Amino acid sequence: MLARLLRSFSDDVAIDLGTENTRIAAAGRGVIVSEPSVAAVDCSTRRIAARGLAVGHLAKQIEGRTPSDIDVRHPVREGVIADFQLCEAMLRTLLAKTRRSQLRLPPRAVVGLTEVATEVERRAVFNSVARAGARQVFGWSKAMAAALGVGLPVAEPTASAICDIGAGTAEIAVVSLGRVVAAKAVRIGGHAFDQALCEHLRRHRRLRVGLPTVEQLRIAHGAAQSDDDAARAEVAGVDAATGLPRSLAISRAEIALALADPLQKLADAVREVVENLNIELAADLARLGLTLSGGAAQLAQLDRFLSEQLGVPVRLAVDPENAVIRGLLTCAEHLDAWKSALVSVHDERIA
Repeated sequence: MLARLLRSFSDDVAIDLGTENTRIAAAGRGVIVSEPSVAAVDCSTRRIAARGLAVGHLAKQIEGRTPSDIDVRHPVREGVIADFQLCEAMLRTLLAKTRRSQLRLPPRAVVGLTEVATEVERRAVFNSVARAGARQVFGWSKAMAAALGVGLPVAEPTASAICDIGAGTAEIAVVSLGRVVAAKAVRIGGHAFDQALCEHLRRHRRLRVGLPTVEQLRIAHGAAQSDDDAARAEVAGVDAATGLPRSLAISRAEIALALADPLQKLADAVREVVENLNIELAADLARLGLTLSGGAAQLAQLDRFLSEQLGVPVRLAVDPENAVIRGLLTCAEHLDAWKSALVSVHDERIA
């Protein structure tokens, strides 16, 4: 009775704490917050600038353009929290945007957990969300949430395969009967693609380019495979020898060549998960294929590249960037029914 009364005066929220973006959704209201996982810190006070409001979009807008006493930082790296205090402060500001009234009780929260996170890193996520204002915190596998979010039949006795590629990590899982039967996470994502492209330009074209510029190049002109050497995009940077500004033209085929190493590692990781399946589940995968989600999964020709590498059908989900938060939101909207599949700070199981 008390629990039912508490729920009537509070909200249940879903939190996708990503390397590049943080999304928060509230039960019955959908996604309310979708902002970059960044914060601008006043170096003299070590507090978030602009009275605690310089997080998300505001901090991203001033990144690279700040005076010496303001530092823009990323509290989440490769899917795990790198700066606990800053992450807590950022989440507190973002969670406040979901509160309908100050009179309502703090919410219960379902937060996505990456497979590569250690027990200590998972506990840090729970503590940061709790200190940011959540009454109770539950964790759920990001891969499972992504599978549910893209509409895969996760409760049926067939293999549903998902590969969620974010900025810092790729979560690969095969789901059957509502459980993850095989999974792997690798620290390969949009940032790894950008680092590879940046290194290629430095080593082979003698051009030093900032990561934000490389990210824009990858999104607009990148591809997992291409033989198109005619269509070219211009990229500007600093000449590695002279230190002077310079620009050059780069083809889509050269970008694909630069991304070859992290893409092959991604394909190898998916292959490792598939090879560990039993015969019946592997047969399902050969028939139903693999679904891609996550922002970095939108790289052109990635579905075709993985299909050729794995020998199974591969498709890109609709609205892949929001797959995880959609799945987490479904869980938050039916939290009591899903509790047995969740993990809390007092229970280190994850299903």
